[in-house]
Amino acid sequence: MPTDYNDAYPSCAKTHAGLRIYHDDLDPDRITRLLTIEPSHVQVRGRVYTGNYGREFTPPIGGWFLSTDGVVASKDLRRHVDWILEKLIGKDETLRNLQVEGNRMDIFCFWDSAWWPSNVAQRFDSKRLGLNS
Repeated sequence: MPTDYNDAYPSCAKTHAGLRIYHDDLDPDRITRLLTIEPSHVQVRGRVYTGNYGREFTPPIGGWFLSTDGVVASKDLRRHVDWILEKLIGKDETLRNLQVEGNRMDIFCFWDSAWWPSNVAQRFDSKRLGLNS
């Protein structure tokens, strides 16, 4: 995939992407074996986890997650998505079979603007309040 990445993407404060696979009765170890990829995080339906800030939660669904957060050092989201897609090369049939079994999957993208908090948010607030800026 020839792409001219801009790893310093100036309008981006932080970005990452993740492959998410969900199923009510998902067995994370099985997904790991089938894909031969170690996940960044897993969750088992009904198991109690301690999340951020010490809060406990019990997921209603099983999940298997592969994230670029802290792995890919680039502010160009395309590089993050390509990293995930490269991990999936040759795994088309496995992914299709998982979908046939009822697993739901997607690629989630997070992108935080470097400019939003200062000038863009201020412009929106000014317009909403009917102020000229």
